[in-house]
Amino acid sequence: PNHLVISPTMKCNLKCYGCYAWQYTKKDELPYDVCNRIIDEANDIGLYFFVITGGEPFCWEHLYDFLERHNDSFFQIYTNGQLIDREVAAKLAELGNAVPCISVEGFQKETDERRGKGAWDNIMKAMDNLREAGVLFGFSVTATRSNNELVVSDEFVDLFVEKGAFVGWYFNYIPIGREPDTSLMPTPEQRDY
Repeated sequence: PNHLVISPTMKCNLKCYGCYAWQYTKKDELPYDVCNRIIDEANDIGLYFFVITGGEPFCWEHLYDFLERHNDSFFQIYTNGQLIDREVAAKLAELGNAVPCISVEGFQKETDERRGKGAWDNIMKAMDNLREAGVLFGFSVTATRSNNELVVSDEFVDLFVEKGAFVGWYFNYIPIGREPDTSLMPTPEQRDY
């Protein structure tokens, strides 16, 4: 493998409908020493690129110590972006080994509908904070039947280019869990589009 995904916590500051993190207990976390051992063992076999997901990684109390301890590794962090203020952006700039990728559902209407009123404005401010601090960042979006064409439109992509995004990740919605919602799956034609 060229990277390893680690979810140290399932805690989150938001309650987004359809999120898989709700299916996990919020009290249990990977012990900090286990997280460190995983990275150390991966480094021993030549792996230095990691993806941190959750829950919300910025809710994990050990995040900055973890990034600093493993300063010879590189981390991509999937985040809702709500906790990235100027202080957080400055800390990430100082550490220099993490790229936050902030999840959106589309523009303000679509993002606030899923993540809560004000989430979009917080994301836009987080991106400004990261850009001003000199931190590479990106966006992440799950393409569904309802937002597929919107999230690949020039208007959508251009907005994030203008914000300074370094990378954009697209995931097709895949129904998982006990009661998957197949109506959200992009059609084969939409996936091609």
